[in-house]
Amino acid sequence: MATHTVAFVVCGKGGDMNPIASYREQIVDAVVYNQCTIVVGETGSGKTTELPLMLYEEIDLEGGKIGITQPRRLAAVSTAQFVAGKLGEYVGQTVGSRVRLDSQVSAETEVKFLTDGMLLAELMSDPLLSEYSIIMLDEFHERSLIIDLLIGKLKWLCEQRPEFRVVIASATLNVDELRAYLPDAAYVEVPGRMYPVEVHYARVHHNDVPAICTAAVETVCDIHRSNQEGEVLVFVPGVAEINAVIEGLSNALPPEEVRLLPAHGGLAPEDLSRVLEPSPDKRKVIVATNIAETSITIDSVRFVVDSGLINVSGHTIRTNMRTLAVAEHSKAGLVQRAGRAGRTAPGVCYRLFPED
Repeated sequence: MATHTVAFVVCGKGGDMNPIASYREQIVDAVVYNQCTIVVGETGSGKTTELPLMLYEEIDLEGGKIGITQPRRLAAVSTAQFVAGKLGEYVGQTVGSRVRLDSQVSAETEVKFLTDGMLLAELMSDPLLSEYSIIMLDEFHERSLIIDLLIGKLKWLCEQRPEFRVVIASATLNVDELRAYLPDAAYVEVPGRMYPVEVHYARVHHNDVPAICTAAVETVCDIHRSNQEGEVLVFVPGVAEINAVIEGLSNALPPEEVRLLPAHGGLAPEDLSRVLEPSPDKRKVIVATNIAETSITIDSVRFVVDSGLINVSGHTIRTNMRTLAVAEHSKAGLVQRAGRAGRTAPGVCYRLFPED
């Protein structure tokens, strides 16, 4: 398969950051003395994994639990496993998880990871969330309808329970808008532990999804042929685009040099876990939907190739059917994607669209 170089414009770089542990005392004080706390920390700062442990170790829960929401089942389950491992335990002991059709909690569970939808379901049966002392809404920037319902309900709940605490965490967030809605909320900004990431933009605008998939294939080929070390993460909107990019790469690159892996929500857990396995003899290229934006973190990724697109679900009133349409992603989501690179070494993000 013939390939050619895709022209890009260099936009800028990030910088070295400090981990969230440096802000432990500031965050704990904010949560103790304020009912609502907003924590904005760049990708890699440790919000998802370290913040729940801070709350558990430092704050008197008065018999209640800490609930941490995640937008996806995979994120809730995998993060619970990671945090439980840091305590030297299994999921279902101090740390538990609850997602649709799977609940791993026990009488000793004090930290519970659950999806946004499951927390909403618990609110319907217990409007005061009496079993919780703290609720942490993680990845708040994703802003689904469920998230908006939750934040409204939690704001009301703070008025009913003075001892109740809400923590909102995000890597990219419209802070002014949220603080206008929660005027009494404390605000803590945490730099991320992230190496510099160069962001490059394409000079041309691709008119359709197939053209963007072709550009993604060409960009990965250019990265591989440059002999730069590091794994590659490609973001495309859906499974059809994942298959198209993987097919294009399998025709363009020698199979003994690259390992091509899909990543999307429809895969079985054992298949999805392959993206985390080391690949010492071949360059690993992961082609993913936005599941790799927040649900899984692959520390060895050095290059991100971003289509700028995402599948958005909707509903057609006339036919009473759900729809799935390709749309341009939000700026917050694009920043999150770029942050997947540069976690263990300097990285590069290639955006397959012009800067404007």
